[in-house]
Amino acid sequence: MFKTKTIANDSHLSRLFLDTRNKKKLTLEEIEESTNIRKKYLIALESGDFSVFPGKVYALGFCKKYADLLGIDVSRA
Repeated sequence: MFKTKTIANDSHLSRLFLDTRNKKKLTLEEIEESTNIRKKYLIALESGDFSVFPGKVYALGFCKKYADLLGIDVSRA
C-alpha cells in the first residue's frame, strides 16, 4: 500500500528553511549550486508557496534535498 506524504505545517517549515539558511550564512545561489534546485523553487520553499511546483512530488523531493543540505531533520520539522 502506498502512503501519501504531505508537507505538514508549511509556514513552520518555510520559516525553518529561511532561518537556518541565514544562520549558516548561505546565499540562495550557493544552495542552488549545491542542490541543483533552481532559485525560484528555493524562494518558493522559503515563502511557503508550493503552487509554483509542477507537482507535489517535486515539492517533497526539493524539501528533503534542501533540508538535508541545511542539516534539518525533516521527520521532526
